[in-house]
Amino acid sequence: MKFPLSVRFAHPGHGWPGQGERAKEHGLAEGEVYVIRSLEVGRSSSSFKLAGVDGEFNTVLFDAVYDEMDDEFPATVRGGHALVVEFGDEELIATCLCGVPLGTGTPLTSLDEFALPWERHVITRSQP
Repeated sequence: MKFPLSVRFAHPGHGWPGQGERAKEHGLAEGEVYVIRSLEVGRSSSSFKLAGVDGEFNTVLFDAVYDEMDDEFPATVRGGHALVVEFGDEELIATCLCGVPLGTGTPLTSLDEFALPWERHVITRSQP
């Protein structure tokens, strides 16, 4: 990735209630690509400010846009839907690269437990 970074407003139903509607009220159109002006990364929430748009928006409303997105192979980093597993607060936290939560488990949980919901998400582009 290189700057400037771009994102696609793809998930108006994600995030806290009303965030997608508020984004639309600020002029964002689903499927459109926007350039990130600034990024605020927090411990429990992260947000973008976009060039040419007033307001601050939850990052889970967006998909990453790479210079060479790979629509043929969505289950990759370049496709925007790679499985991400993080260790936090004595638990495993699984999400898709696009931000969709896929579950949690203990450190002894097999990673296979996260594969089925991730695969279903990649195929349907929906919440598991």
